[in-house]
This record gives sequence, structure tokens and C-alpha cells, in this order.
Amino acid sequence: MTAEQSAPTVKCLVWDLDDTLWDGTVLEGDAAAPHPAAVEALRTLDRRGILHAVASRGDHDVAHAHLARHGLDELFTVLDIHWGDKSQAVRRIADTLGIGPDTVAFIDNDPVERAEVAAALPMVRCYPARDAGRLAELPEFQVARPTREARERRLLYRGELLRRRAQEEHTGAPAAFLASLGLVLTVRRATEADLHRARELTVRTHQLNTTGRSYDVDELRALCRSPRHEVLVADLEDRFGSYGTIGLALVEHDGDTSVLKLLLLSCRVMSRGVGPAFIGHVVRETLAAGRRPAAEFVPTDVNRVMLVNLRFGGFEVAERTAGRLLLHYAAPEPPAAEDGPVRVVAERARRRTVGVVGAGTMGIGIALCASEAGFDVVVVDRAPEALAAGPRRMREAVRLTRLLRGPRPADGPEPGPVRWTEALDALSGAEVVIECVRENIPLKEALFRELDGICPPETVFATCTSAIPVARLAAATRRPDQVIGTHFMNPAHLKDTVEVIRGAGTGEDTLRRTLDLLTALGKKAIVVRDAPGFVSNRVLMATINDAATVLEEGTADAETVDRVFQECFGHAMGPLRTADLIGLDTVLDSLHVLLECTADRRYTPCALLTDLVQQGHVGRKGGRGFHSYLR
Repeated sequence: MTAEQSAPTVKCLVWDLDDTLWDGTVLEGDAAAPHPAAVEALRTLDRRGILHAVASRGDHDVAHAHLARHGLDELFTVLDIHWGDKSQAVRRIADTLGIGPDTVAFIDNDPVERAEVAAALPMVRCYPARDAGRLAELPEFQVARPTREARERRLLYRGELLRRRAQEEHTGAPAAFLASLGLVLTVRRATEADLHRARELTVRTHQLNTTGRSYDVDELRALCRSPRHEVLVADLEDRFGSYGTIGLALVEHDGDTSVLKLLLLSCRVMSRGVGPAFIGHVVRETLAAGRRPAAEFVPTDVNRVMLVNLRFGGFEVAERTAGRLLLHYAAPEPPAAEDGPVRVVAERARRRTVGVVGAGTMGIGIALCASEAGFDVVVVDRAPEALAAGPRRMREAVRLTRLLRGPRPADGPEPGPVRWTEALDALSGAEVVIECVRENIPLKEALFRELDGICPPETVFATCTSAIPVARLAAATRRPDQVIGTHFMNPAHLKDTVEVIRGAGTGEDTLRRTLDLLTALGKKAIVVRDAPGFVSNRVLMATINDAATVLEEGTADAETVDRVFQECFGHAMGPLRTADLIGLDTVLDSLHVLLECTADRRYTPCALLTDLVQQGHVGRKGGRGFHSYLR
């Protein structure tokens, strides 16, 4: 690497193609399959908001077609494929994207090409092609907490490039071009998923900021909960796509007056007419609520344009104090809703999404609970047969629920849609992801590492593990404070209580959000501290294992073992039928985990249990376990 360790985080990685992204030369007819490590680096960095571009020699159309053939063309923002110097291509890419060359990196298999770029642009960091697989681990490619805007940066830039090209080709007046964009501003109350982007806006936005104030995430969260305040965020889109979240407003209600304490806009939309539209929306909403609109303005060296926006929006200065102006809305009528190039849409509430990984018995039960509570649900499973069976199994679970619990309450929420997919990326919009995959430590750790790179920083990861300590899974992520255990009982849609496991690093806010979610799902929670097996399975798995041993030794048959627990102890179900309900494969995996984590030989699986699982007799779901369920 040619750059200093203190150089800024890379914003764009520029790729050579032939013998770098793939083996061979496409123009010479080589099949040239992309290197798996390079593709993984492309996707990982893209999820972090790091852009990709191409500076390569060859034929543009041939190279683009080869990228498209392998499903990689959409990952690149700029393709600069010519026969000139690579350094000139890298410079053009930086200019096109509007970023400094010191935030650009370059990867090429040819040391001569790297040397040419390094000599012409010494601030550009250069890497050999063999390093592609380790780029995502280097400090200059780390992004602490990528926001939704960061993860969608490629799409934002591609839209902006299309916009810029259309504006250059437009021959009419600027106002006509603005009107042709079809600008739509969506204003809504901020949710937990918006807080990191909102904080980012207050820290980075100075010119289009009425007061220059900044807020951290905890302050914004407190304001969102305050009955005296409204935190509003604004998203902008047009015919070329989304601009992302570009605006923030903080309104404070004081008696019969609502004061706009802060209004800011991203500089990316300075010339789009968004300021008057946003101000007009806040004024209309305030007047409709029977309050008088007011606004604060704190002058800085660069924000006078926002005072102009307020004055054009109908505000006049009412008070002047040292370093502060208070303005009142003085126009005789509310501002017109359709006055200007921007159409404003008020979104009353953003639908909340719960993600579930694993379309097995537990995953389907949890997904049903979330859907019935009105959440949008995304179920991810990489086994096509599990996804294909999922909708049918959920319908069966719904019928059983109606049979046992009667019809849905008339005043309950409308069930949310359930999406079934193999793509883990579909969870990028979830506020909570509940993991329900097989009880296997390496499998779950790998899943959490992958989710950590896909989901926004505010997403909570809940594990439905049967026995693995939550802290161990949390250590696989960069957000251990946002990992928690939610041990649903089987069947999840019929059991009312969830064992919640708070890991050593689980944050107070994560616990609160999890308990709020469970309440919304109609569940009660019992919170316990983290330990292998927690409370329920630390005791239950030992009991099942001992019951299986009693059966194996011939002390009693399976029916008798269960009757002792039911009739002598008053249990609703004996340990062997309970094991069949859980799944003997899950019980066996849980015992292995408990044995590994505790070194307690009580958890050494009984030979009979192991034999049944190896024979495919995994319990009720397989038709046979300790008992037979075949009709």
C-alpha cells in the first residue's frame, strides 16, 4: 500500500478487470470467471457504502456485457474502459463522483500499472490483485456504523449521474428541467431506524441548517419519545431514483405555539426547491393542529440562505436576542400544498419489518406471530425446499391457532405481509432479525458475521438458540450491545412466554426494544442472565437425556416415563414427548453445545438419542421419535 495509515476511509475502490477481477482477457475470448474472493470483496464493501468503479483497458461494451453475464454490472458506479493511462481514468472517476483522490483506492494485478497510478496520484492507495480477499479486513475499508444511506450509496450516485447527464442534455429553462424531475418529498416521524442518519445530518450539515445545532443518537431518541417534541425526517426521490434521507426538522410544542427548533437539508438538494416545500409542510401541519407556527434562527458564517428560506416561507422576525432570532408565521393563509416543483407526501407511520432467518418449525411460528401483530415479515432460508413449504406450513399454523384460540380480534391489527426469500440482503430494512437456524455454533457465528455486514447499525439481532451463550454469538458481530437471546417455546405461535437472555454486553436499549417487540407480539417475557442453556434448557436437556437413558436401560417404556411426569408431577407433557416436539436433532445439538460449554458429563448424549437421530427419527416433525406419530 502506498498511502499512509492515517489516510481517510476509502470511498471508492477502482478495479482493473482482466487478470484482476477475473482470470484471462475477455477481449481475446477467454471464459474468465470472476474470482470468488474478489466477488465477496465487491459485495462486502458495497454493503458498507464503499463505491466500486472500473479503470481498465479494453472494449467498454464487451467488458460491460461480461460483467452483466456474471451479475456484477450493477455493483459498479462508473466504468472507465479505454486504452489510455490508468491514472487518468482514476482521476476522471474521482471527478465524476465528486470525491477527493485521497479517498480512492486502486487494485490491479500489474505492478507497472500500479506504479504508474502511484507516481501520478501518490494519494491513491494501490493494491495487488492477490489482496482482493483481504481488503475488507483492512482498517482503511472499515465503516464504523453504516447508515441506510451508506448502504444505498451506489444507487444514490448512479441516480445522480443520470440526473446530471439529463440536465446537461436539457435545452429548456432550469425551472422546466426541475419540473420534469417529478420530485416527491416524503415527510414522516423519525423512528429508531432513522436516528443514526439524523445524527449524521446534524453533524455534517452546516450551510442549510437554521441553528447549527447537532444532536447525538441518545438525544434524538429522547426527543422522539418526548410528548412535547416531534422529530421529522424527509426523504426525496424523483424519476431517476431516491436521494435518500435529506432533511431533518425538530419541532417543540409550547402551549399554543409550535417552534421549529431546527430545520436542515443536505447540500445535495440545494437547488431542488426542497426548503420551501419542507417549511410549508411543517407550517400546514402546525396550523391544522390549532397552533401558531414559529421558528428559531441562529446565524452562522454560512447559513444565511436558511433565513431567506424562512422569510420566503411566510415567517417574519418577531424577536432579536444575542445570537438568535425568533420568527413567527405572518402570512394570512397557509402555504399552498402544490406551489413549486416538489410534491409533499406526509407518511404517518413507516411499516416496521421483522426478519426471521430459518424457515423451520420455530422460524415459521415466530414469523406468524410477527405477521399477526401487523409487522411486515421477511423469512430467509437458503434451502429452496424449506421456502417452498413455508407458506403451506404457515397456513396450517394459522388454522390450528384459529381452532384453539378462536377468530382474530376484530379490533386487532391487519396481518402484515410475509416475504419468503433465499437472499439474506432482504433483511437490510429489518429493525429486528430473529435467528432460528440449526443449533450449531460455527453456523450461527458465520450467520451473525454476515448479518452484521448487511443490516443497518440500529438493527437488533435476536437469537433463538437453545443453549449457546449469547455473548459467544455477540462476539461475532461489531454490535455486541445489540445482540440478545429470545428463546421462544415451541410452537411459538401458541406459547405465550419467551425466555429472554441478556448477554453480558447486551445494552439497556436493546433489552427495552426487545421487550417492546414481545409485548407487540402478545408475549410475556422472563429475563434471565446469560449462561449455557440459560434456565430452561440447562434443566430440561439434562432431564430429557436422563429420561432417554431410563428408556434405554429398560426401566420403563416411553409412555410410562411420560405418564410419571404428567400424573405424578402434574406436567402437561412428559420429557420424551417434549423432546419429540422440540425435535430430537435439536435436542442432540443442544446437548453437544452444553457439553462443550460446561464440560459437565451429564450432557453427554444418551446412545439411544444419538441412534434415533442418525436413523432420521427426529420426533413429531419426522413422524417418529421416542413415540410414533404416523397415522
